[in-house]
Amino acid sequence: MAIINKPNKKGTPPLPTEVKVQNLEKIASNEKAQLKFDVSPEFKKEFKTYALDHDISMLELLQKSFEYYKGS
Repeated sequence: MAIINKPNKKGTPPLPTEVKVQNLEKIASNEKAQLKFDVSPEFKKEFKTYALDHDISMLELLQKSFEYYKGS
């Protein structure tokens, strides 16, 4: 039986010095990380309106809500 070598369609792998692994680096505590999730358009509108009415950002509202929920 003959052995047939299949061509490599992916090409040659990059050298280890060319690879930039960024997903293993820790984000500094003074930087912001993204928190993504989907909500209904109605909830988003109500959340944003509440933040605007109380002159705070949506981030501040989320943080205050979480602190209150935790009981801190």
